[in-house]
Amino acid sequence: MRKVMIVDDESVTRSHIRRSFPWTDWLCMICGEAENGVKALELFRLEQPDIVLIDLTMPEMDGFALLEKLRDETTPHSSIVLTAHRDFDFVRKAMALGASGYILKSPIDPDSAKSAIERASKLLDERRSNREQQDSHRYLIRNYRYSLRRKWMEDLFSGATADEREKYIKPLLQSA
Repeated sequence: MRKVMIVDDESVTRSHIRRSFPWTDWLCMICGEAENGVKALELFRLEQPDIVLIDLTMPEMDGFALLEKLRDETTPHSSIVLTAHRDFDFVRKAMALGASGYILKSPIDPDSAKSAIERASKLLDERRSNREQQDSHRYLIRNYRYSLRRKWMEDLFSGATADEREKYIKPLLQSA
């Protein structure tokens, strides 16, 4: 089950989102709600949700500021923007800050919401897989005994070019 957090300053909207969708059919559960970005950030750290639905226009800390803060969090997650704005500059800005999609609030279309949740879930799975692979590479590099091979592995995993690798291999071969 994916944990979903709802962040919107309107309690009616939060209630509507909570009650209107077949969350369990979508393999999701609501883990919490917040009425502004400040409370959402606290709740995020406590609950560690998989998906965060974020309204853009809120008091204290708006959705844009919250997206920026969530980018710095280490817990893998996906964010979806909730917006009543038909001006897609808002959505573009949110996507640039890391949102994986958006849901128009007026009215909320269940099929669009489901699609956004599915895209966010897929992105989250990819992020987690990449993170596990990176952790595995770091462990391998950190625990490798031979320094030259360790450097080669670091370059391999980081995508260094053959020319960059030549810079440290040539001097070693010449001194041998």
